[in-house]
Amino acid sequence: YVAEEWQETVAGDPAINALDLEVGRAILPYIVGGSSHGSIQPQYSEKMSWLALETSPYDLVLINSFVPHYSEPNRSSNSRRAMFFTHNRLQEGEHREAYYQAKRYDPYNPTFHFATPTDGRNK
Repeated sequence: YVAEEWQETVAGDPAINALDLEVGRAILPYIVGGSSHGSIQPQYSEKMSWLALETSPYDLVLINSFVPHYSEPNRSSNSRRAMFFTHNRLQEGEHREAYYQAKRYDPYNPTFHFATPTDGRNK
């Protein structure tokens, strides 16, 4: 699911940086800790209109990390595969090696399971 017209839903909220919202880089308030760690706080997500993206094998869906999105649990007998490509501007620095080194050192750190249904999310 991907949120439609979500900027209008949160515009004017004092918890949202207006400039970040304008340039498409707003970080919405999220739950910290527990089984919902990293999920958008309900007072925001419940106001959003969510569009289900029906996909088929080999489909490619491109969104940036600032677009609110989520997946329902996989209740089928088939596995679900996802591949995430990330990038940042060169002037923002090289972060890949440090990220994976930290992830190898502390694999259950909730930072690496942000809003994802993994065992590490509940640590």
